[in-house]
Amino acid sequence: MAGDKDTPPQPLPKIDISSLFFLGPQDRPRDFLISARLNNEDWTAEIETDLQARRKFRFLDDTIIAPIPPCTDVDWTVIHTMLVSWIMNNITIEKVIEIENVIENDIQD
Repeated sequence: MAGDKDTPPQPLPKIDISSLFFLGPQDRPRDFLISARLNNEDWTAEIETDLQARRKFRFLDDTIIAPIPPCTDVDWTVIHTMLVSWIMNNITIEKVIEIENVIENDIQD
């Protein structure tokens, strides 16, 4: 039994590059930039297009709602953290105000 404590943990399985859970070296939080000058519809469409190209939009439209083996809860958390980072890095205060105005106008109509 003493030998069990000396046994290193098994490495996590590698994620295949074709997996929706794969993040490559090009997937960094600050490398996902959309022009803040776009109107709300164009900005939303561009975010969706970029996420589709990265195979990540399905995490936002509720198509993928749980980890898919061999991916783990940790992989799930990493993907969601990266998505939040990409989106937060692309929202300026001007964009927040623009979105609020669109919502307010929709409510008033």
